[in-house]
Amino acid sequence: MDGFTSPGRSGHQTGAARKGRFRSRRVARRPELDMPTAAPLNWSGRCDHMRKMQMKMMRLAGVALGAGLCFATGAVAQDAGAGAAVAIELNAVKSNEGSCTLSFLVTNGHAGPIEKAVYETVLFDSAGQVERLTLFDFGALPSGRPRVRQFTITGVTCDGLSRVLINGANTCQAPDLAANACEAGLILGTRTGIEVIG
Repeated sequence: MDGFTSPGRSGHQTGAARKGRFRSRRVARRPELDMPTAAPLNWSGRCDHMRKMQMKMMRLAGVALGAGLCFATGAVAQDAGAGAAVAIELNAVKSNEGSCTLSFLVTNGHAGPIEKAVYETVLFDSAGQVERLTLFDFGALPSGRPRVRQFTITGVTCDGLSRVLINGANTCQAPDLAANACEAGLILGTRTGIEVIG
């Protein structure tokens, strides 16, 4: 009996003691292993967010495109202003008894009005010879608004005219424009059988 050690004494632990120690080890945690639990993904929320971001980017792209278009439009307008000129077209002719009426369509393409425009004009007969030298007074020409001016040439029929030469501006009153506004880049044309040159 002296050599026998009781199960409840030191050297041997009872089942209850062993069970308690096992429980304490099971409950203990290591702080470095405590990881936060990831929340479940909300796919619906993510889709809504992505949709909003795409719409915002599309709006920004639209604004940028609009600005680019405005810039392009401004550049075109500047180019048009740089090439502004007076356009004179012989639109129609009408023969009368011993005379010819010439109808001109005139457009001032400049940014400002022309108060008075008078052109020195040379008329050539059917043989190509100078028939007469005269002045055509086109009067006031507002900016960008076409005007029709008629001139009756006496002593000659329309069939007797082959060419009209705009020889230059005799008078050009345009305070807001360059001194040569009536002549610079002058655009000439005809819808008749009579040629218009300058």
